[in-house]
Amino acid sequence: MKRMRHLYASMIAAVFLFSSVIAPVRMAGTQGTARLDYLFTTPDGEQCQKPCLFGIRPGSMTFRQAAQLLRQHPLIFDMNESVCSRTSGVCTFRVRLYGASGTVIAMEQSVERQDFLVDDIYLAFDHTADAPILGDVIAALGDSMTVMPHYDCCSSADLATAKDKILRFGPTYSAILYFRQLGIEITDYAQTKNNTFFFEPETRISGMRVFKPYPVCSRTGKYWDRWYGFTSLDYYYSKPITECQTASANAGG
Repeated sequence: MKRMRHLYASMIAAVFLFSSVIAPVRMAGTQGTARLDYLFTTPDGEQCQKPCLFGIRPGSMTFRQAAQLLRQHPLIFDMNESVCSRTSGVCTFRVRLYGASGTVIAMEQSVERQDFLVDDIYLAFDHTADAPILGDVIAALGDSMTVMPHYDCCSSADLATAKDKILRFGPTYSAILYFRQLGIEITDYAQTKNNTFFFEPETRISGMRVFKPYPVCSRTGKYWDRWYGFTSLDYYYSKPITECQTASANAGG
């Protein structure tokens, strides 16, 4: 088992070096490899069933089990053992790829198991040369997603407000890509050209969240029900948007 993990770690190191070299010239999502796949592996290098991250499956794995997997995983280092050794709470760590740091959260106790199950796993990415981009996301996860605007304004009339916030508060993100069937959310950095934000294959992503899937309307009030491809924010705001019914509206029939 130790030999297998050593070989896996060597493979990851080679991939890291290779991806850093080709990053400036690759066409992610078209000719590049699905580099994000390495995040969805167990300590032995096997692919894990999504929703998962590093073999951890939210909603079915305890906080202690998750921390043990992280200790064994060749991609993980610098764990905060003072909190990761507990039965619940927040476990922080760093990843050897993509300039990423992560957090495992387990705050709610399971009645059936009388233990704390993992609720969420977060990854935040730095602006490193090999950091994931939207092209990597599409290559690894496909394009079956909904698009949630970060700012609470989603009509054509409010486009100017959204663009103003992106320009004033950047670098920030403008949208959340939600892969409901996979239990994965992706947030992207807002990059602009001529005061207009574009979804592009080379656009950096700022973070990833893996969790037990939830209904879209419990997360946001409005969303686009499909991915319209690599295009401008203006194009998205020109498309019909789904508005979720509020609890009071549902109660009223």
